[in-house]
Order: sequence, then C-alpha cells, then structure tokens
Amino acid sequence: MMSECGRVAVIPMWIVLHPKLSASAIRLWIILKTLYSDQTHTSSSRAEIAADLNVSIDSVDRWMRELRKAAAVHVESQSVNQQQTVNQYVLAESNPEGPAPAKLRPSE
Repeated sequence: MMSECGRVAVIPMWIVLHPKLSASAIRLWIILKTLYSDQTHTSSSRAEIAADLNVSIDSVDRWMRELRKAAAVHVESQSVNQQQTVNQYVLAESNPEGPAPAKLRPSE
C-alpha cells in the first residue's frame, strides 16, 4: 500500500511556537522525526542529515545547537570503539516546561 502524501509528522505546538527556534531548526526536527525516528540501530551521520536537507554540516550543527538549547533534542553519545563515538538523537515531544494551558478563542 502507498500513501499519496508520503510520510507525515506530528509536530508539537510548543516546538512550532518556540521563540528561540528558527524555521530551519524546526525543519531539522521534522526531518529527524520523519526520516530517522523509526531507526532501531545506529543513527545517521551529520553528513547524511545535511545531504537530506541539502545544506552544510555546519548548518546542521547550528540548528542542532538551537534544538538542544530549547530541549527539543537530547544527544546521547555512545562509544563504538576507542576511536569512534556515535551520537543517538532523542526527540523531545513533550514540553520540558510542562503542558501549556489551552487557550480557547471564542468563535465569531
């Protein structure tokens, strides 16, 4: 079976509305969610992620810093051997500051 729209990601509103996250950092979060979150083994390299976004590794690093600072992504380093370390990216979907109260607007 195929879907005509392809992969779909649910993006928490606290990430979309975060005042310190750029649109590019949010785009990176979405790519991590849709392309890599179902992997059960090694994470993709920064170079692979950069290629998927058609950007430089420096851009991926900059946006990852934004996501980490906002607590939207946690990075766990795992040693493969004495010379190589692999990063495991953990996406945060719940707001680290707690749930935001629902703001209902009256209909017009």
